[in-house]
Amino acid sequence: MKKQKTISPRQPQTAKNIRLAFFADFHANNEDEIDRALKLIDDALKADPKPDHIIIGGDIVERAQANLLNQFAAGLRKRKCLSRATIVPGNHDIFPVSDKNRVQSLFAMIRLPFVGVQLFYKLFATGTKLNTGNTYPMGRVISPDVLVVALN
Repeated sequence: MKKQKTISPRQPQTAKNIRLAFFADFHANNEDEIDRALKLIDDALKADPKPDHIIIGGDIVERAQANLLNQFAAGLRKRKCLSRATIVPGNHDIFPVSDKNRVQSLFAMIRLPFVGVQLFYKLFATGTKLNTGNTYPMGRVISPDVLVVALN
């Protein structure tokens, strides 16, 4: 009987621990609420130890309000944290749905998803689309050992 060679699993080289800060569902509806969301990010950036990477899982705003998305993006740029952030669009960041005027919202939903997605990726181009032509899935390698994947 031939002796089998045992192959042991490769031990990973000493991997650096990655500290993540995760935020989602701010649902900001005005400038003060964007400021509060950015304050939460400030608190995370001041933590000890600081996060290596920030993940924002969508629904930053309500009704795809471009002015508020612009304000949020400007706040992240001011904090110089976009290079270590992965920001994923949520449905409220792309679709301008309103309970007040459902007919107008329906037409906006038909017309604006592409505009909403384009604006979002223009402001927050932090991930890579993993399937050409679709918003999801998207991902970003943040270290040799960590891949962030957003599936929605």
